[in-house]
Amino acid sequence: MHHLYEDEHYSHQLILIPFMASSAYGLPYGRLDDDVLDLLENELTAALPAEYQLRINTDILSTDHFAVSPVQMNRLVRYLVETSKPGVSTLIESEESAEDVNNLVADIRLIALVVSAPNDKEIESLDHDYEATSKLQKRLGTKLRRLLREHYVATRIDLVMDHGAPLNQYLDMVAGAEAYTEALWMAPPFILVEAGKLFRHFALKEAIGNLKQSFDLKIDDLQVAVGAFFESPSVGCLALAEYRIGISKKGENKTVLQGVSWPVFNTDHVECQHVLERTLRLLGFDESNMKAVHDIFPIEDDDEDMMLFPTWDGELAEPQAPEMETTTPTPYTLN
Repeated sequence: MHHLYEDEHYSHQLILIPFMASSAYGLPYGRLDDDVLDLLENELTAALPAEYQLRINTDILSTDHFAVSPVQMNRLVRYLVETSKPGVSTLIESEESAEDVNNLVADIRLIALVVSAPNDKEIESLDHDYEATSKLQKRLGTKLRRLLREHYVATRIDLVMDHGAPLNQYLDMVAGAEAYTEALWMAPPFILVEAGKLFRHFALKEAIGNLKQSFDLKIDDLQVAVGAFFESPSVGCLALAEYRIGISKKGENKTVLQGVSWPVFNTDHVECQHVLERTLRLLGFDESNMKAVHDIFPIEDDDEDMMLFPTWDGELAEPQAPEMETTTPTPYTLN
């Protein structure tokens, strides 16, 4: 069992269960409903050996809570264990307000728990039994998805550990050689990467849908420019970090109406580009309103409070809504 903190009696592992959410009416935040917490406690307690301890956090969290170094993560898990008892409790308080989440149209939401294995026994890792783990993921995923959708009726929700059938059908069409792992017991850095890889698709689709609805537009009214963005570019050394998609009204070549980021993560950058192209085509774009901008953009060029996205003309610009509109779409980025 991979652990983040070990004390005299137990090895402690932080487990994150990400789910993606989008809504025009605000995203899930604050305390999880009791029936969701009961589901998690009952299913996971039954699945774990009796010698294990389980702590479940009451609050829905954002990825910002876990944007820390390995050393800081170790300290966080130690703090959670030392300041709580096994069971359901507020290990990490959300601190998000309604205003915070109402400004988001789509985001990754996280459920956190700590699993502790005793040091004095030879107990196998959490995922040693593939069949049992797969059945648990499917059972828990199906029930959790149903409960979350019941409580957030105006919200589109999908799980990273157990993809819904429509999501799998979509990935079959666009993923190509990219792998999208469904896992429950995965270490936090890896499950957050899997969440981010899926959220690229989720965010792009929601961004396009939001634009079409907000401004009464069709795909044929839009155009997208895709640029490659590098970290610390220098002579002979380029580190591709992400592609960025600048979306504008057709013919408005110097402005960006909406921006979406598409991080490369640990995927081959050529395959990543192919996945993005297939995704845009599936959304309805073609050669007439889709182009790659063949320039090298350093991420350092971003403004302090706003990401920049490529225009159809190949320059960089902040997303701006039309002056006559009152609704301003916000850039979709991974938190």
